[in-house]
Amino acid sequence: MEKRAIAVTCSIGLASYPADGMLSGELVDVADTALYSAKRTGGNRIFLSSNILSKPPDDGENFAVTAKPGSLTEVYDIASAVETKDPYTYGHSKKVNVYAAALAERIGLSPDEVSALSAAALLHDIGKVGISDKVLNKKGKLTKEDWEAIKAHPRLGANIISNIPRLAPSVNSILYHHERWDGTGYPEGLKGEEIPLEARILAIADSFEAMTSARPYRPALSIQEVITELRQGAALQFDPKLVEVFIDIVEAGLPRRVKISQDASSQQPGS
Repeated sequence: MEKRAIAVTCSIGLASYPADGMLSGELVDVADTALYSAKRTGGNRIFLSSNILSKPPDDGENFAVTAKPGSLTEVYDIASAVETKDPYTYGHSKKVNVYAAALAERIGLSPDEVSALSAAALLHDIGKVGISDKVLNKKGKLTKEDWEAIKAHPRLGANIISNIPRLAPSVNSILYHHERWDGTGYPEGLKGEEIPLEARILAIADSFEAMTSARPYRPALSIQEVITELRQGAALQFDPKLVEVFIDIVEAGLPRRVKISQDASSQQPGS
């Protein structure tokens, strides 16, 4: 029997978290798309999902998914740019993410729901890319026009991420995170449980982080002062049941654990 060598080739598609997806299924889909692109362009190569946007198919076929990975990366780039515009809110979204995820897990949301909320927390202020630095960093009283510009950011943020199919579960959280339990919020004036659950969670996490951080117009509040503010806002600004659950988490020491984690990461070599 004649022996002969068999040539073996390998094509690999790579995707990264969180730039290419927040959920395991999304990352698999993107990696599979990159793998298919590697095979279509000759095989026996590694193809990064971030390269797909810049490499249209050679055969003219309609390959509708090619723009998705690149556009998601761009969304996170925009979100980072928003935070660097304002030194007082730099890192805000990452801390909101920690608080929102802790509350979501405590009330028993599924891993997929927590992941979608996590993405929303990281991107909830992305609409501020359309607000001028002058308004964002204003130390004096905001004018009516300033407030109108700021109140437009949830809708603009939702519009930005609505173009990314895998971020669809996060759209309502971003759009409605400034609604209030009593119906006096924006952009739609939703009331009580009309407000999506994830948006109610995000509203509490967002407000908690804002109150515990220094701003141009005031110093950071103490944890006890913030707890008092949260309780006073229950049934007015916030879902009263969620507020009490979140306060339990805070009193168990969540802010301290977050600070320790951040301090440790800032001391890593090369940081």
